[in-house]
Amino acid sequence: MDTSIWKMWDKKHDSDDQRKRLTSAKKANMTPVSVDSESGTGIFFGSTNYETSLSECTCIDFKRRKLPCKHMYRLAIELGILDETAKSDNAKIRTPKSERVDLGPIIEIIETELSDSQRSLLRKIIGDFLYSYKGSFVIKKTPDCDYLISHGFVKVSDNVDLLLNGQQRYKLIERLENNNFSGFKKNTKTSELIKWIKENVADIDRLFPDLYVVGINSKFEGIQKKILTYLIRRDDIEEYYDPNDNKVTEKPEILFARLDLDEVLKKVEELHPQKEEEKANEEVAAGIDIEAKPEISYDDFMKMQFQVGEIIACEEVPKSKKLLCSQVRIGSQVKQIVSGIKKHYSAEEMVGKKVMVLVNLKPAKLAGVLSEGMLLCAEDENGELSLMVPEKEMPNGAEIC
Repeated sequence: MDTSIWKMWDKKHDSDDQRKRLTSAKKANMTPVSVDSESGTGIFFGSTNYETSLSECTCIDFKRRKLPCKHMYRLAIELGILDETAKSDNAKIRTPKSERVDLGPIIEIIETELSDSQRSLLRKIIGDFLYSYKGSFVIKKTPDCDYLISHGFVKVSDNVDLLLNGQQRYKLIERLENNNFSGFKKNTKTSELIKWIKENVADIDRLFPDLYVVGINSKFEGIQKKILTYLIRRDDIEEYYDPNDNKVTEKPEILFARLDLDEVLKKVEELHPQKEEEKANEEVAAGIDIEAKPEISYDDFMKMQFQVGEIIACEEVPKSKKLLCSQVRIGSQVKQIVSGIKKHYSAEEMVGKKVMVLVNLKPAKLAGVLSEGMLLCAEDENGELSLMVPEKEMPNGAEIC
């Protein structure tokens, strides 16, 4: 590993922005998924997995600023280049491939050793793990959860930050009082109260006897989706599903005959006759009138370039209540687009969507972040926004004409 690469940033660490990123890098939630000490690279959890080296990172922060991001600082700490102490979340650390397990024995344990409630809880935990883009999360302590932990399905994390940050202020105060702590200010901000707890409570787990921070055991890496698929299918078609060949029985019994749609609609109409007023309302659907804008020529319209884009990454814009920053693939290029739709979509929901993009809009900065286009949305009378998406499957880059 060539550690001299990091020296290219020697004069960049002294600004307040960089010090903030170093502070963030030392938090438990910044524990890397994996680190390769030979190549000097690492992988970190995010809306996508960020590939990080000492010279660059695939996260939006680095792409925008071209300066070390929190992932790069954490990698430098993990590699011993920076003499800093960092917290770790052991639920995020990967298990070596040689120690990972196969699907067959796991299915056998699920069938022979887990109860219905334990299988249901496992299904929920794996689903949350796969689709929340977090390595660990908070869950209530129950006998079923203890059983999954003891059988190695779930790993307990030491990420106390996740415990604290997920609590409302009055709940934290209640927990402190129940444990006979005093000296804290009840009318302070939640962030200040959390800071007080970290400085004054030696055993933070003592405040949360009813909660675990957990993650999926990394020995199941590569088969989590298969386990989840099995659990879903098992619940839906329990008698016919065979995990060994992934198919139903050769001669399935027809449980319900197919009904004739016309007959069903006729019976519904007889049971629930439609009122004349409702019929009239259906004939004239309510619409929205907006103020007309000045007419434009066909040539003016043809100056605008609309294409289908695919959102490959999305993050919240720091210190903004409204803005999301998306990386949008349009053909062979990727554009960064800032949109005021945080109220209507989360960053996780945005990833993977095919959207309509005004491509040749002049770049501009929104909240200090460069935006290179515009996502098209529809807005109703209540201010609710809906992204405009292709009706049929279309490749990114397709022209909207």
